[in-house]
Amino acid sequence: MKNNLKISLGIATLALAAFAIAAGDPVGTWNGKLQIDMKKLMAQMEPMMKSATPAQKAQFTEQMKKVADVTLLLKLNKDKTATIRSSAPGAKEPPKDATGTWSLSGSQVSVKMAGKGTNNPPLVLKLSADGKSMTGDIPGMNGGGSQGKMTFKKA
Repeated sequence: MKNNLKISLGIATLALAAFAIAAGDPVGTWNGKLQIDMKKLMAQMEPMMKSATPAQKAQFTEQMKKVADVTLLLKLNKDKTATIRSSAPGAKEPPKDATGTWSLSGSQVSVKMAGKGTNNPPLVLKLSADGKSMTGDIPGMNGGGSQGKMTFKKA
């Protein structure tokens, strides 16, 4: 009787552990949105805007208003490769994929993009306990701190 109870408890423990691991698995496709802090972004852009023409400033302001409509598609593959695509309504060019790698440490997912112009620090996201969402800060420009938040939901 005691052995049956020990075996049952052992099986239950393994089943719970397997469920916990599966629940926090970041592999898959994620849909994301940005929540930009426009005051912080504009403050970080101020040095570059000083030399801009009025037309350039107006164009930049219009583009920043559209940032809230940007959607992100993040794919994290089992082989630790990653692909991210950003899409903006009304964009003149089709979206392009950026590729890189990802890693998981506890509930922290780090995504590092590869290629020219991607020497930025990795994107760091916190994976929810149920494995259905990830959130992280939007890295600032010129070391200016976070520009807001990004949220991903598993597709």
